[in-house]
Amino acid sequence: MSYVSCPRALGFPLLGLVLLAVGPLAACSAVVHRVQPMDTISVNAGAVTRVIPSNFFGINYVGFWDSAQGSQASAKALEQTPIRSVRFAGGDPGDWYDWQEPYYPTTTLSRSSWSSTSPIQLANWAAQFGATPLFQTNYQGHLPNPPGRSYAVNSPQNQAAWVTYDQAHGIDASMEVGNEEDIRMTTYQDRDFQPYITAFNAQASAMHAVDPGVQVYGPAATNEYYWWTLDSLGMFLKQTGNKAGTGEVDGVSLHYYRGSGWNDTKGAAETWSCSRCDWPFITQEIAANDTRHLPVDISEWNLGDSNTGTGFNQTVGHALVYADMIGAFAQSGVAEEDYFDLHGAGAYGLLYGPGEARPVDTPTPTYYATALWGHMGATVLPLTQSDDPSTTVSAYATRKSDSSVQVLAINKTGSPQPLRIKYTGFSPIGGTLSTYAMASTSDENSLDVDYDGQLDPSAQAPLPGAISTTSVTGNAVSVMLAPYSATVVDVSQKR
Repeated sequence: MSYVSCPRALGFPLLGLVLLAVGPLAACSAVVHRVQPMDTISVNAGAVTRVIPSNFFGINYVGFWDSAQGSQASAKALEQTPIRSVRFAGGDPGDWYDWQEPYYPTTTLSRSSWSSTSPIQLANWAAQFGATPLFQTNYQGHLPNPPGRSYAVNSPQNQAAWVTYDQAHGIDASMEVGNEEDIRMTTYQDRDFQPYITAFNAQASAMHAVDPGVQVYGPAATNEYYWWTLDSLGMFLKQTGNKAGTGEVDGVSLHYYRGSGWNDTKGAAETWSCSRCDWPFITQEIAANDTRHLPVDISEWNLGDSNTGTGFNQTVGHALVYADMIGAFAQSGVAEEDYFDLHGAGAYGLLYGPGEARPVDTPTPTYYATALWGHMGATVLPLTQSDDPSTTVSAYATRKSDSSVQVLAINKTGSPQPLRIKYTGFSPIGGTLSTYAMASTSDENSLDVDYDGQLDPSAQAPLPGAISTTSVTGNAVSVMLAPYSATVVDVSQKR
């Protein structure tokens, strides 16, 4: 089966398997797309996999090097996404940042500063879109002690004072000690990591003394090689968990970077939770060292290794593997994911940054994938499907508080994919079907998308709504997924 359309029309799901071509067909050359065999998804709406927390979606705000930090345009853009947590100072800057002297000069003779953001400025910026901070404390202490201060910037006293400051200013923040301090490890359970663990316990103890309820995360581990292969996670939890350690840790923070492009990452999400994969390892390490179900924050992550200069981060392909990885995190039990990072599309940014090919705060396709997840519910539902999710179509199901059921389907192929969704524990008959979609305008390397019927809509105006809304007449729903696309199929029950 095939149909003819223009690339501009690829963003529109074709409902009920009616092969419609939507868009200005008369103005473009014909493109023939071969339709693949139907994928069937069965959603069990009577069962619950988990409920994701309200601050599940997060982002890193890099407090140095970014002249667009704190922009009103970025806050307005994020307001249209489900992002509700901000990690600051966003990676390495955390070990060069003094919360009491946030505008520390780059040199003693310079009037310019490494950062233009104080903790209260960060909190006020985040509050514009309903987000709360995850503040990184300074472990390495690269800055000199300011005049008149009796303790070092990386001391437990300084971190305790930060928690006191947050309390006094009404800042509802969690704390994370350091950043990727296990990167010094070269062998299994390398003792070079021990100074960090000792410092974590000291800083966490001081912060808990000020506020017993403050959540303190660690070890902010570098990537799988360090927290799994070299076992920095096990080494850390043994001394900070409540079985044999201090019990000072309130949550585990890890970093996740993988792959070098589309072909290397399009199946990454499907390797997150398999029996001998990342998530089982993490939960086993926690259970071995702590009686609590410690929350897990993937406090930095990205896919595709964009620093190689390939530009993958700016593509639709990246947006699709991002949307897929979000689903894997949501389904498995991750408490929070903080994407790296806000600005700098040429490397890892969600939005274009200063000096790039497009205006500052212009969205990347991955921004639209984030907004698309905003149409999903918080209750994750189990599903089964007939296609191979690592190569063809991957899917995730949720339910909202109004009992509507959503399916996010990600087409990783260059061909249209017919999809049939069946439900148990939920009757779609007579309900309302709404669809939302993001699709490439050419292939997986496209820098542009059709998002809900518009080409690269501005993030400074309200994003477009559902592509179509119709009544469901049967006990299943059928849609056509455009090539290289992500589509949310939202069905509400008849009332």
